[in-house]
Amino acid sequence: MSPWIISLIISLDKKESWDLLLESLALRPHFKDAEKKIAKKCDGLPLTNFTVADLLSKVPESLWIDVATKRKHKLFIDAYDQISQVLNPSYEILFDDIKNNFLYMGAFPLKYEIPKSRLINFWIAEEFVELGLADKTLEYCAAFGLEYLALYSLIMVYQKNIFGYLNSIDPYIKTCGLHSTW
Repeated sequence: MSPWIISLIISLDKKESWDLLLESLALRPHFKDAEKKIAKKCDGLPLTNFTVADLLSKVPESLWIDVATKRKHKLFIDAYDQISQVLNPSYEILFDDIKNNFLYMGAFPLKYEIPKSRLINFWIAEEFVELGLADKTLEYCAAFGLEYLALYSLIMVYQKNIFGYLNSIDPYIKTCGLHSTW
């Protein structure tokens, strides 16, 4: 058995995000629209859903509409701060070269699906990738680093190549990006 425990952040669709939020909160019919907007603002991230639901349960229901409609409501800022505290140790243990690759992803707009090939080409052009694996190309080493970021839950994998692990030259990530907590 492998010593690695693989835990990827899987993006939830709108219905799954809504259902998860409802599991954490008692449904209040007169706030159903607000709850749907709040679930959408969670960007399909389960940890965001749980954190927002926890904070929302401590806020008077009269403020839920405000949370749902304001672009950067304090509740979401507080949720992102809490989530960053959870994710920060994963960032801190990264090797410096992989930290550079991760930070480079911040140049892309929030919620932007970055094609793997485009990102890898940028990393190589910026000389962020070194040959670290015997007999492997720069592209392979960059893809390995990208998988590493996904395994540490630092990035969102939006689209996957279902044949990725069957073909070791083409890892499973098709598109990825930073999740909204960063």
